[in-house]
Amino acid sequence: MAREVEIKLDIDPAHASHLAERESFSSEADHQRQISVYFDTPKAKLRRNGWVLRVRQVDDRFVQTIKRSGGPIPIEREEWEAEVKGLKPESKAIAQTPLADVVRPRQFRQLAAVCRCDVDRATRTINNGKSSFEVT
Repeated sequence: MAREVEIKLDIDPAHASHLAERESFSSEADHQRQISVYFDTPKAKLRRNGWVLRVRQVDDRFVQTIKRSGGPIPIEREEWEAEVKGLKPESKAIAQTPLADVVRPRQFRQLAAVCRCDVDRATRTINNGKSSFEVT
């Protein structure tokens, strides 16, 4: 299990190009096409209990990601990842996580795609002295 710390900021799309012109954003963006499919039960059991189940494709690689929120720090989530064979969840990968206590085998068969995203993700690394962070 890994911990993910994610801070999301909103910016008016009309002003986004101004950020790219700043000196700290001088590196070229790394572009990556990602197809992500999010899954849940018909009664949204995962969402209601703070879970996210996603399978993402980048090139010929498929990664199933399970995230759980609800910890003491609102921007921090637990995260489990496993390579899978396609854009559908795999029960063996779920069985290795605490989500196995939430989604029983019968419910696994009921998991359905609730959202599909096909995006070009642009990522830049920002260096600030000895620190760096990623802007996506």
